[in-house]
Amino acid sequence: MGVQVVVGTPGRVMDHMRRGTLDLSSVRTVVLDEADEMLNMGFIEDIEFILDQVPEERQLALFSATVPRRVETLAQRCMRDPALVSIAHEAHAAPSVRQMYVATQQRDKIDALTRLLDLESPSSAIVFCRTKREVDELSGTLMARGYAAVAIHGDVNQGQRERLLNQFREGQAELLIATEVAARGLDIPDVTHVFNFDIPDDADVYVHRIGRTGRMGRTGDAITFVTPREVRQLRYIEREIGQRLEPIMLPTDRKSTRLNSSH
Repeated sequence: MGVQVVVGTPGRVMDHMRRGTLDLSSVRTVVLDEADEMLNMGFIEDIEFILDQVPEERQLALFSATVPRRVETLAQRCMRDPALVSIAHEAHAAPSVRQMYVATQQRDKIDALTRLLDLESPSSAIVFCRTKREVDELSGTLMARGYAAVAIHGDVNQGQRERLLNQFREGQAELLIATEVAARGLDIPDVTHVFNFDIPDDADVYVHRIGRTGRMGRTGDAITFVTPREVRQLRYIEREIGQRLEPIMLPTDRKSTRLNSSH
């Protein structure tokens, strides 16, 4: 008697298929969640490999926050007479989160981040980066400077991911450095700060990121680093969420303990 539902990443599913521990010949329904992010991470070949192993007579559903051309192409190639169902929504940030931004040059980002970490002394903070390489480089730099940090991204296997997240949950690490995709689905209620080391490309992604703090009636701080060339992207996000982010300046007084508004 086999199982009724199998949930897994493309790589893990393929691994079981190759080892003969997963037989998809009787599958009737295939669901691809986060289709846009899966394709952004380069999983298209893996997804096509898996779909080639399931019966032609099956139900395929793609769930995606956005529908870029690659998702449309995948749907046209792998689905028969697909129907698009859209759910209207607006991007709203939690009112319990104080939203701020720091104007900085790209080369000064790390120093700005460490200054903020020293000033705020967060007990539990998530730092979002755009790429896996940036996650590795930033976490390495922060650990070299004495910060207790762990890093997760798409190349971290499930066992390592759980071990690192437990370190973060239990307070053994004060910083979690992560890509957006790797941090999806996290349930860590005590996060006090979210730092957008790289400003997100999409307002929904921004709202999703900062929603990691200010949970369960608590307040939280969300701080986004913005370079001169990213100011237009900041204004786009502000228009989409219907709210202005508060500009802050890093105090130069070493005795300062909290953030100051630039106004």
